[in-house]
Amino acid sequence: MRAAVYLRVSDPAQAGDDHYSLPTQERTCLAVATARGDEVVAIYEDAGATAYRDELEHRPEFQRLLQDAPAHQWGRLYVLALDRFSRASMAASGEWLRILERAGVELISALEWFDSSPSGELLRTILLGQAHFFSRLQGQRVSGALRLKQAGGGWVGVKPWGYRGGPDKTLRVDEAAAAGYRLAVKLVLEGEENISQVCRMLNAAGYRTTPGGPWHAKALFKVLRSPAYLGVVVLPDGTLLPGRHPPLLERAEWELLQQRLQASARPHAGRRPRACYPLSGILHCGYCGAPLIGASPADRRPCYTCAQRNKLHACHGGICYLHAAACEELVAEILDGVTLGPGWREAVEKALAAPPPPGPSLSEIKRQEARLMDMYQLGIFQGDKAEFKRRWDELQALRETQAGPARQPVLAVGALLEAGLGNLWRATANAPAQRKLARLLFRAVYVVGITMDRAELSRPVEWQPAVALLLRLCGGE
Repeated sequence: MRAAVYLRVSDPAQAGDDHYSLPTQERTCLAVATARGDEVVAIYEDAGATAYRDELEHRPEFQRLLQDAPAHQWGRLYVLALDRFSRASMAASGEWLRILERAGVELISALEWFDSSPSGELLRTILLGQAHFFSRLQGQRVSGALRLKQAGGGWVGVKPWGYRGGPDKTLRVDEAAAAGYRLAVKLVLEGEENISQVCRMLNAAGYRTTPGGPWHAKALFKVLRSPAYLGVVVLPDGTLLPGRHPPLLERAEWELLQQRLQASARPHAGRRPRACYPLSGILHCGYCGAPLIGASPADRRPCYTCAQRNKLHACHGGICYLHAAACEELVAEILDGVTLGPGWREAVEKALAAPPPPGPSLSEIKRQEARLMDMYQLGIFQGDKAEFKRRWDELQALRETQAGPARQPVLAVGALLEAGLGNLWRATANAPAQRKLARLLFRAVYVVGITMDRAELSRPVEWQPAVALLLRLCGGE
């Protein structure tokens, strides 16, 4: 079977040529895959990306992995251990696992054993929870040690400009850099209000920032505002404690410096609030089928854009952006048209009380899915890609028919539909609440852009099973 490998280290320093973590992970995973008779056709590597956070912006290769999985390019994913796959919350880890399961991809750990049986799934859940637990525990230990160091006057974090580390791990004055700091303070106190001009003077005199780059206004302003030069350390809550490093300024001189900086600072309107995209991943491009994701083009209005166009430039249909307000209003219009006929509750109760239709059991359907996927991956499937997809969709329909939606979710969704979802959607100003509502109702909504301010459906809406059952039983429109 064709397979993929995912490698990850948390610290970029671990990805250097003099470190062996990533090569060791790769060698071990390749050995296990070869022993199982699998052919590794793709390797995804995040060098210096923590797996503790639920967001994936900092793990580009992991994002690409999840996007490639539904394309059936490979049927197994190898990791050294589950903590390489995720150390995030169980909710996030479960969502990523479900993406792989829906794509028919089996997750395999080279150092741990689990399978698809109930016992195996329990063990996998325990291992993921253990990875999350140890990450949180280690964070608390490190945080506590750093807080204790600060309480004793030790410095934590990047050394302030003008200081260097001493043999006893305390800050010592770096006279060369400290001279540049005193020069900057003198220029500001003597009336030089243009911080950019002070930066040009420092750069001309040969002074450089701690990383070794040239000075710019934002960096210098941050340095001049820092109370570290009073010989104090700053706790996370803003409390100042005496430090073990010598001061470079007297308090009266530092306070006068702050007054000058405050007077020269340009007023600003504040940071623009971050846009939210409740339909991200639910809206799909009507041309290529890829999900639409949030974006902010030049006019700074929240928009949706095709993920294929944004990352791979593989979609060439339609316009680049759709304003979010137009897409959300289209969803409201769809919900306005959804109504339930009279007696919907009785019809649902009667349908759910009926015995399951004749056909293969869920376990037999799962075996057929696994056999079909193995045949396709090994190249012995009798038919083309379209035939494989048709067979796969048939099995998915059988699975949904046999499983059947639960009574309570169907009745809850029915109550929402009866109350008028269009008005509820428009009245929900909270983006997370809108996203939760959209995920409760929709599987996918395929749209095309007529203009940036006008979106239209390109194919019928794909509803969640509970909504589809209600519409089928009760004559909803």
